[in-house]
Amino acid sequence: MNILNKTVTILTLMLATSSLTASEGWFGKAGAITVGDSEGGVSIDLNGIYVGAGYSFKTSENFYVAPEVRLVKGVGSDDLLGVDFEIDTAWFAGAKGIYKADSGFIAFVSLGYGGVTIDGSFGGITASASTDEIVYGAGIGYEFNEHIAIEFSFEDFDGADVFQLGTNFRF
Repeated sequence: MNILNKTVTILTLMLATSSLTASEGWFGKAGAITVGDSEGGVSIDLNGIYVGAGYSFKTSENFYVAPEVRLVKGVGSDDLLGVDFEIDTAWFAGAKGIYKADSGFIAFVSLGYGGVTIDGSFGGITASASTDEIVYGAGIGYEFNEHIAIEFSFEDFDGADVFQLGTNFRF
């Protein structure tokens, strides 16, 4: 099954299971992402910016489910043993289980599927590698009003640490 089919299947299942509840609405998101990985004393940190969209469904008092997609474009590079590495593109399709306190505090867990393409260059030679994996994580945030919130999250992508800081815009 190719990546597009996996993404469509995941989103269809999430929307089908969530469509039985009252809806809260569409949202967009944007922010910064840092991906870090280390093994055997060697580490690499890659950065990017992301945009995304989703739909939030209210499941019970203060609890929500939100299927979403995110697209990432790499920004900058990191040098590892003389080779410059950077994120070319990355994507995520999944869902978040969200708790929203009346005070504006938000806590959530996420589960989905994502992929990344990394470019490496050395002495005028460039090569790319891609992978796709299950992604899971958790985060916190604060909802300033019914239209704007900030979020900080941590996700695991095949052993790599993914940190995100962004803003959600509810329509």
